[in-house]
Amino acid sequence: MLSCLALIAIKPKGLINFESVLEGEDKIFAQAEGAANCTTTLKLKKDEKFIYESVCFGIDRIKGEYTIKSDTVYFNSRKAFEYKFGVIDKNKNMIKLFRNKSDAKPYGIPILKSSKN
Repeated sequence: MLSCLALIAIKPKGLINFESVLEGEDKIFAQAEGAANCTTTLKLKKDEKFIYESVCFGIDRIKGEYTIKSDTVYFNSRKAFEYKFGVIDKNKNMIKLFRNKSDAKPYGIPILKSSKN
């Protein structure tokens, strides 16, 4: 019993990270917290797939594929995804999501983790 308690103290999230094993490693991890403690998370995986998750009075999760050209990320999803593309602003360490080309108010999400590859 003592060893079980020690394992819980040392590894509170578990011994195996199933998210990285099943979904792959993150290339870019961006997350923003809004009003009423609503959270938006965007994960760009190394295998050209993305996961967009919005937690606010329910969970909306959209998966799809993406391509990066220069500093622009283009999204392709089977489900209706409201954002068509995103622009990575390396100076502000943020990704700005646009609904269309004439969108004057993009949704900015701070990038918390970015890999070099």
